[in-house]
Parts: sequence; structure tokens; C-alpha cells
Amino acid sequence: MRVAAASWKLRKIRGDSEFFGHLYDLVEAAHGQDVDLLVLPELFVLELLHLEPDLAERKVPRYLVQYQQALEEWLVRISSSSGIMLVAGSHFREHQGGIVNTCAIAEPGLPLTFGPKNNLTTYEREVWGLYPGSGLARPARPRIGVTVCYD
Repeated sequence: MRVAAASWKLRKIRGDSEFFGHLYDLVEAAHGQDVDLLVLPELFVLELLHLEPDLAERKVPRYLVQYQQALEEWLVRISSSSGIMLVAGSHFREHQGGIVNTCAIAEPGLPLTFGPKNNLTTYEREVWGLYPGSGLARPARPRIGVTVCYD
């Protein structure tokens, strides 16, 4: 298995299309190198905060969770079209009444698998008000394991 890790520089963007375009460019580059699995960094979605520069810190998760559906749909499409498995860093996701920091795992032709962050930092708990996950991700093809940050 050929694995690549993406280095993500947080840039000032003018629209979410630049964010998704950058994702596309990284997947395209990985595809050009015959990569089987591309790993993205934790909370790469923080780049989207440039679109709302005056946002209070405690409102960050609620703001970013609005991109959950678009991001997850995009990951399924790009994984299937490229044939690359994506360990999509992590993003904020609405789950059972709260917001969790979760890693989406996209496998070509399969639904997403989610690996929530179980052990939150003090900042994630007290400022962002995130909920912890429980357990580990179980991808359909058990070739990999994924944990997020403190886990």
C-alpha cells in the first residue's frame, strides 16, 4: 500500500470553493503518484474560518458544522472517482445532539466510516463545548486503524 500524508497550510480564502479546490489538488497530486491512501491533517477545516473572521471562539464548531454535509459528500465522490482511500483528518460533525471532532474515512465505492475523537483537550471541552466520541473507527476494509490526536 502506498501512503501519502498531506501537508495543509491554512490560507486566507475568499470562498469555500477555494477550500474544496485545494482538497481536489491534493487528491489529484496523490493520484498522480499512484497513492492508495491519502492522510489529511486534523481539523484542516479550520481554514474555512477565514470566511468569518470576527467569529467568537465558542461559536467555531457550530459555524464549521455547516460544512459537514458538503465535505462528507465530496469525500465520498472524490474517493470513488480517484480510487484513493482518504483518511480525512477531522472535521466537526453533528452527532446525537452535540458536536464531535471526527475523522471521516472514505473508501472507494463504500459509505464513509467515522472515527470520533474520544479524548478531548481542555480547550475542546471548555471553549468549544465538544462532545467526546467512544470507540474506534472500523473501516469496511480492515487494513488500517485511525485515532485522532490524544487518542
